[in-house]
Amino acid sequence: MLNTWVRNKEVALTNLATHEFLDGLVDPGRVRTIFPDPIIRGVVYKGVKIPESMRGTEPVTLVEVESAQEIAAILKKANDERMPIYVRQGTGFVALDIFRPEPPGAIALDLRRLNSIRPNLDGGYVEIGPAVTETTLNAVLEPDGFSFPEFIGPVTWGGLTSMNTSGRSVDSHTGKPGYYLMGLEVVLPTGEIVRTGTRSHRRPCGVDLTWLFTGFQALIGVITDIRLRLVPTPRNTRWGIAFMPSVEATGRTVGQVYRKGVPPPRFMELLDRQFLELGGLPGEIPGAMMLIGTDGWTSEEAEAKLDAILEVAREQGATRATPQTYEEFEAFVGFRESASGEGKESLLKKLDLFPLFGGTMDGPLDTMVACMEAAGRMMKEVADANPGVYGVRIGHIGAGTFHPVYYAPVAWDFERLQSLASEMRARMLELQLEFGCTTGEQGIFPQHYEWFHRYYGPEYVATVNRIKDALDPLHILNDARFKRPAFSSEQGL
Repeated sequence: MLNTWVRNKEVALTNLATHEFLDGLVDPGRVRTIFPDPIIRGVVYKGVKIPESMRGTEPVTLVEVESAQEIAAILKKANDERMPIYVRQGTGFVALDIFRPEPPGAIALDLRRLNSIRPNLDGGYVEIGPAVTETTLNAVLEPDGFSFPEFIGPVTWGGLTSMNTSGRSVDSHTGKPGYYLMGLEVVLPTGEIVRTGTRSHRRPCGVDLTWLFTGFQALIGVITDIRLRLVPTPRNTRWGIAFMPSVEATGRTVGQVYRKGVPPPRFMELLDRQFLELGGLPGEIPGAMMLIGTDGWTSEEAEAKLDAILEVAREQGATRATPQTYEEFEAFVGFRESASGEGKESLLKKLDLFPLFGGTMDGPLDTMVACMEAAGRMMKEVADANPGVYGVRIGHIGAGTFHPVYYAPVAWDFERLQSLASEMRARMLELQLEFGCTTGEQGIFPQHYEWFHRYYGPEYVATVNRIKDALDPLHILNDARFKRPAFSSEQGL
C-alpha cells in the first residue's frame, strides 16, 4: 500500500518548478503548499495516528482558481508541458486503505471560490458554482418555497454531480442528483470549455452530454457551473419509527412496501441492535429500528403514506410502529448520527471506537434479506477473529441499501487497522457480487474499480478507458485516480 504514496519522480515537482509552471496563470496569493496526510481524514479518522514514515516528503500545491477560463488556461499549459493536474471533485468513499487521490508533489485545483448562487425563479432554475453545498443552497431557496432533497448535506454540488451519489435519500422517491440537472459547464482535460443542456424544462432529445460528465468523478472534465431545475419544498411531512424483531424483518418490510405498491418513503433508515447498544439507546432496545419519513402535497397524503408503511411493518412483526412528532423523530436521527461518529459529540468516542470501514449493499429487493443474513454471518466471523472490533448493520433501507460497518479501537496500530480495512473491502466485494449489489451511493475509481471490472466485465471497463483516452489523451487530469487500486490482483486500467 505504501507504494501508492511514494513520490513518483516523473510527475513530482519541486516548489520552484511548480511556481514556474503557474507563473502568469494565477495570482500568487492564491497558491499555497500543504503537507497532507496520505489518507483523506474525514470526520471519523481525526483520531487515527499515521506513522511519520508513511507521510509524503513533497508538499501538494493548492491553487485557488476563480473561473472556468483560469482552469482552462492551467490545463492547456499542463498538456503542453505534460504536467498532471488534480482536482478533488467527487473523490468518493473515504477509507484507511485508500490513499489520497493526489500524490505528493502534485498540483491540485481548489474550487472553493466557485461558489456563486444565481436563482432564476421565473425561469424555474438556479445556476450555481460547484463549491456550493446542499445545505447552503437550500438555505437560500427555501424562503421562496424551493429546496432539494438532502442527499448528504454538507457535500458540494460539484461533488454530488461528479459522483451522482444519492446518499441517504430513497432513489425511487427522490432520484439522484443527475435527475435535477438541466445543464453543466465543464472544462475538458485539454482545456476546452463545454456547455451542455438547456434552460428549458424539457430535456433535448438525442445526445445530451450532461449525462456523460455526471458520475464520471472529474476524470474527463472539471465541472465549473451547474444548472438545476427548482424543486418545490414538500408542504407536508410525517415521521414515524418501527421497532422490528430483526434486521431481516426490516428487509422484508421494505420488499413488501414495493410489492404492495405503497408509495416509497422520503426517508427510511435502519439501525440494528448492535448499533443501538453501542450507542447507548435508552429504554427498550429492539432487534432493529426503522426511522421513516414521508411527504405529500397535503397533510392527508403524507399521513396516508406513513400509515401504509407502518402497517406493513406491523405485518412483519413490529412490536412498535408509531407516528412521531418532528422533535421526537429528530432525537432519534441525532442519536443515529452521534452513535455513528458523524455528530459533534459521538457516543462511540466514549468507547474509543471509530468507524473503520463501511461497505454499501445496494442489492435487488428480492435478494436483500439473504444479503442481510450473509452480512450478519460475516460480521460475526470478523468480530470473533478480531476481539475489540464490532460490526453493525445500518443504512438507507428505504432504497434497499444497508451498510455493514465495522468499528475498531482508535488506539490500534495504523498498519493493523489498514490491513483489516483492506480485508473488509475484499470480503464485502464478494458479498456485493454474490447478491447482485450495485454501487448506488459511492464513487467509481479507484475505490470500486474491482466491482466494475467483475460486475460488468472487461469490455465495460475498456469502454470507460476509451472515453478517458479520447478526452484526456495525455492523461493530464486526475490520472492517478484512474489507475487500478493497489489491493487489486488483476490487471487494471
